[in-house]
Amino acid sequence: MMKIDVEGHERAVLEGAERALADRRIRDIVFEDFDDPPTAVAQLLQGHGYEVFSPDHSLLRPLAGPATRRAASLSGADPSYLATTDPRRALDRLSRRGWAVLGVGSAARPSGGSR
Repeated sequence: MMKIDVEGHERAVLEGAERALADRRIRDIVFEDFDDPPTAVAQLLQGHGYEVFSPDHSLLRPLAGPATRRAASLSGADPSYLATTDPRRALDRLSRRGWAVLGVGSAARPSGGSR
C-alpha cells in the first residue's frame, strides 16, 4: 500500500517508482489529484495495469466510482483516488456496510487498546 501526498508532484514520485509499478509490487496506491479526469497520474497507473477509482462516501460506507469523474472531497480533504492491481478485492472491501472497513472505529482497534 502506498499513500502519496506530495502537493502536485505525484507523477514524478510514480515515475521514480516505475520498476515497482511495472513489477506490480504495490497493490494499492492512494493519491491526490486536482486535475480533471482523465489525469496524467491516472493514465500512468492505468498503463501499468492499475484500475483507478474515485472514492466517495455514503452514510453507511465508503464507495468507489469510476475515475472518469473528479474525486469527491471526503470530510473537507483534498480529492483522492485509489489505484489498485486487485480491483475485485478493493470493491469487495468497500461494499461492506460500516466504516470499520477502513480501520475506523472500535472494530478496528486492537483489544485493550485506547485512542
